Amino acid sequence: MPEALLAVGALTANVPAAADASAALGALTDAAAAVAAALRHTCTAVDAAYVAADPLVSGTALALAASFVCWFLSVTTGNYSWTDRFWSITPPLYALHFAFFHTTVAVISGQQTLGATLRALLAGGADRVVLPSARLLLMALLPALWGARLTFNFARKGGYRLDFEDYRWAIVRTWFPPVVYQIFNVVFIALYQNLLIFAIILPAYVALRADARAPALTALDGIAVAAFAALLAVETVADNQQWAFQTRKYELIRQSAPLQGDYARGFLTAGLFRYSRHPVRRGAREALNAAHAVDGAARVRRARAPLGRGARGQNFFAEMGMWWAYYLFSVAASGVWLNWTVAGTALLTLLFQGSTTMTEVITARKYPAYTEYQRTTSRLLPWFPGTPAAGAAAAPATVKPAEKPAASPPTSPAVVAARSPAAPPSSARSPRTRAQRSRRTQHD
Repeated sequence: MPEALLAVGALTANVPAAADASAALGALTDAAAAVAAALRHTCTAVDAAYVAADPLVSGTALALAASFVCWFLSVTTGNYSWTDRFWSITPPLYALHFAFFHTTVAVISGQQTLGATLRALLAGGADRVVLPSARLLLMALLPALWGARLTFNFARKGGYRLDFEDYRWAIVRTWFPPVVYQIFNVVFIALYQNLLIFAIILPAYVALRADARAPALTALDGIAVAAFAALLAVETVADNQQWAFQTRKYELIRQSAPLQGDYARGFLTAGLFRYSRHPVRRGAREALNAAHAVDGAARVRRARAPLGRGARGQNFFAEMGMWWAYYLFSVAASGVWLNWTVAGTALLTLLFQGSTTMTEVITARKYPAYTEYQRTTSRLLPWFPGTPAAGAAAAPATVKPAEKPAASPPTSPAVVAARSPAAPPSSARSPRTRAQRSRRTQHD
C-alpha cells in the first residue's frame, strides 16, 4: 500500500509538467498549421497573379527577382560574380516560361492535370490537352542545350566555387570610389545584365503571341535551328580546345618542363583560335590566376592547382551568332523581319564588343606576343590568318623553367593597372577591395 501511494503521488506531481508539454505541443501544431495556411494562401495568390498577368509582365518580374538576388548576394558576400553564375541558368527558365505559358495556365486553372499534360507531351499530343507548338518547343529546347553546355564548362573551371570572382570586377573596382562602384553594381552588374539575358529570350514571347496565327514551322525556322546548332557545336569544340590547352600548360608548369610554342606564348593560337581570336567564350584561367595571386605563396598554389578557375569569359562570334539565329524564330512567327525583340540581341552584341576590347587590352599587357596575334588573326569573324610581319616579336621556341618560373604566372592585370599613371595608388583603393583580396588569399 505505501508503494502504491508513492506511485500515485509521483504521477500527481508530474501532471503540471505533462500539461505544460501538451500545451507546448499544441502551440507548435497550431503554429505549423498557421504557416501551412499562409503558404497555401500565398501560392493561391501567386497562381492567380500568374494566370491573370501577361507573360511578358510575369517574365519581367522573374528577371527583376533574379536581379535582386544577385545584388543581395553580392553585397552580403563581397563577391560580384553572382550574375555570372546565373547567366547560363535563367535564360532556359525564361524560355520554358514563354513556351509552356498556356499549358501552365491550363494546369493551374484546373482545365487539365499535370499527369495528363506529361503523358500528352511524351505521346506527341492529345485531344483537349494544351501543349506548346513545335516552334515553341524548339525555342525552349535550344536554350536548354546552350545552358547545359555553358553551365558544365563554367562548373569545371570552378565558376560555382564561392570564392570565385570574374577577374575583371577586381580591375573595375580600381576605377571608382566605393560608393560609385556600389551604384555600378546595382545598375549594371545586377540589374542591366539580368534584364539583358531576359531580353535575348523575348523572341519566344513574339512566337507565343503569334502562335495562334502561324503555328506551323517554316523554312526560316529550319535555318534558325541549323544555325543555332552549328554555332553551339563551334562553341563546344572551342571550349574543349581551350580547356585542353590550359590544362596541359599548367601541367607543364607544375612539372617545371620547358614551354614551347603556344605554351611559351601563354595563349592558344591553334585550332579554331587560328582563324578567330574570339570564336567562343574564352577561358580566363591564366588571367584569374594572376589577378588573384597577391603574394608569392598564393602564386605557387595557383600554379600547382590542377584546374583553373574560369570566368564566365568572353562571348564572341559563336555566342552572338546563336542569339541572332534565335531571333529568326520571331521573324518566322510574326512575318516581320525587324520586330522590337531585336533590341535584346543588339544590346548583347554591343556588350560583347566592349567586353572583347577590355579583355584584349588586358591580354596584350600580359603577353608581348599577343600584339602580333592581333595583327594576323581576325578579331571575331573566322578568317584565314595573315602573314607575320618581318621582324615581328615572337615567343621563344622554348622557355626554360629558369626563364619562366612555374610559381609565377604572368603579371596581374590589376597590378599592371596600379603601376600605370592612370591608376590610383594602392593606398587609395577601397578597404573592401583589400579585405576581399586578403580573405581570398586565406581561403586558398
